[in-house]
Amino acid sequence: MKKARNMDYGLVLPVLILMTIGLLCLISVSSHRTGFFEASWGKQSVWIVLGLILMVAAATIPLKHALQAAYLIWGFGILLLVLVLFRGGGPAGRWIVMGPLRLQPSEAAKIGTLLALARLFDVHPSEGRRR
Repeated sequence: MKKARNMDYGLVLPVLILMTIGLLCLISVSSHRTGFFEASWGKQSVWIVLGLILMVAAATIPLKHALQAAYLIWGFGILLLVLVLFRGGGPAGRWIVMGPLRLQPSEAAKIGTLLALARLFDVHPSEGRRR
């Protein structure tokens, strides 16, 4: 298995500990009469596994490629925010609901904004300095 180059291993352990504590709390308050995917801890454990896979995948992407796609990702996040105005659903209308899949566009927009700012300050370092 290829080692993730950008992975901050000092951050991985606290994240794993917090995810485990959260999952144990959900297990302790959940009813054990329901099936795995009906229980809140079952759903959460699936999201934990998917999140860990995405974390490792994101850490393997070279920074150069992430910065090249920064404005595209940012634009996609903005497009999703506009789309939620017309197709918003969920409890507060801040989600895009597509069958069983629910997407919160503000999270994608946050990542896109951070990447776009990183690229801007990489290309124009003087823009980040105070005058």
